[in-house]
Amino acid sequence: MLDEDDDLDVFEKTPYEDWIDDYWQYIPLDIRFDVGENFELLHFYNHIFCNVKNELTPLLLELAKKQYPIIKTETRPLIVKKINEYITQTIENCLWYTFQLLHAQKTGVDLRVEYPKLEEWKVRYARPPQPKLKDMSFFENFSFELTEDVKIKLLEEMNQEENDRFSWTENRVREFIDLVQTVLLNYYTEIFKLSSDGWIVYASNIRCEHFNYKMNLDDIHGFINYEFPEEYINLKYDEYYKKYQEAYKNRPDLRHRNLDE
Repeated sequence: MLDEDDDLDVFEKTPYEDWIDDYWQYIPLDIRFDVGENFELLHFYNHIFCNVKNELTPLLLELAKKQYPIIKTETRPLIVKKINEYITQTIENCLWYTFQLLHAQKTGVDLRVEYPKLEEWKVRYARPPQPKLKDMSFFENFSFELTEDVKIKLLEEMNQEENDRFSWTENRVREFIDLVQTVLLNYYTEIFKLSSDGWIVYASNIRCEHFNYKMNLDDIHGFINYEFPEEYINLKYDEYYKKYQEAYKNRPDLRHRNLDE
């Protein structure tokens, strides 16, 4: 037995071991129990994950403040913390989904089996998105008659509005993707080894993370816009949504506040 005065060796985890514990659920099953000696995972941690996260975090936060200027007015600790959590979550998901994709390709996984919607994604991402413009058929279900001149004028106005909305939306998506990819591709050069199917999955993953980023920051915009108290930030979604509906009903002056304001 050890005497009370005997020194005990205290086991201290390395940063890499702490990282493994934090992201255990993201590690592919076939290497999850051999992480200590796995070169692929060690390389990802040492040369990619930490570097991308350190460089991209402040850049993505700046983009969020540019796209959602209202964020710059927020100083309450819990709200600032939540914004930072969303930024971190976005970056980490982009990194891990890319790692999982590359690992699947290296181990011979059939991506068309793994991702049943791949052909659908291929069609979606192979062609540039277009605005949904209206033509004369738009007036076919009208119960009243309009002159040709009035129809043409209305179409021009509606389509110009749609073009403006589309350009505004796509520009925000492009800003996000360009920023994330610039940093990711700089450090994660293995991405260039993706197959044609792999590139489609990669593009879908990045676009999906933009959607999550947008939804999260839209919620933050609404939270600040409706002047919710700080403690609301940790409400369950259904509870928060009720508060949001009440604010929407009671504050019509704030309903249509532009995200650029």
